Amino acid sequence: AGSPRVSVHRLPSYAPELNPVEPMWGHTKGVGLRGFVPGDVIDLEIEAGCVLDEIAEKQSLLRSFFRATPLTVPGITT
Repeated sequence: AGSPRVSVHRLPSYAPELNPVEPMWGHTKGVGLRGFVPGDVIDLEIEAGCVLDEIAEKQSLLRSFFRATPLTVPGITT
């Protein structure tokens, strides 16, 4: 039973250049957490969660992570 909205494609086992999460983490570490020095792991967890929440609210930024890969995602990259 297929779905017209969902298709599955097999990716290589290690292909960070195809994974939109990689540029998101790069942005999180290089922009959102730049200069942040946590007092402990809990501080880091809380601040990272805040940064990821901010990213989640910015549709154009989220779409840019998909556009940073060579993948084509209808409605996002095309």
